[in-house]
Amino acid sequence: MEKRISFSETLVNLYNKYYERLVKNEVEIAGIKDGDKVLCIGGGSIPCTALQMAKLTDAKIHVLDIDEEAVERARYIVEKLGLEDKIKVIWGNGEVIEPSDYDVIHIALQVQSKDEVFENILSKSKRGTRIIIRNPKKSRRVFYSNISNKLLVLCKDCMKNCSLNCYNPNMDEIMLVVKN
Repeated sequence: MEKRISFSETLVNLYNKYYERLVKNEVEIAGIKDGDKVLCIGGGSIPCTALQMAKLTDAKIHVLDIDEEAVERARYIVEKLGLEDKIKVIWGNGEVIEPSDYDVIHIALQVQSKDEVFENILSKSKRGTRIIIRNPKKSRRVFYSNISNKLLVLCKDCMKNCSLNCYNPNMDEIMLVVKN
């Protein structure tokens, strides 16, 4: 769906509105501030999370996606909005990316193989890295990749589930993990 609507400025703006409160909550929960380096894994064709973060902070944001066409569309949107100095869109795989340069890492709801991505981030990120993970509602878990209980147990002492404080048809909460 994102790829189709990414060609319409009006639809992109409408779609982006949907993320405003959600991302504002995530920025507050994770304490994202000016100067932070943020990696958004799973940005898609319309990198709304990054667009909203750029609006709310002066963080340096990298958007990673495995879909080359989505990367091209996202780059076009970032350029069209004049945000190239704040947002860089890159092609790559969250399972193997080197995350040690980032202060905050955001894992989108739609990311496939969340376990592998999360495991990579946990093993390679620096101490104090804040990791935001969007989790689906129980009724929607069959449609999305989920973090396994095995990994959740590993980081239970550094994990916090946070209410969204906004309506979202697919999510009830996000998870914040601060790497020890």
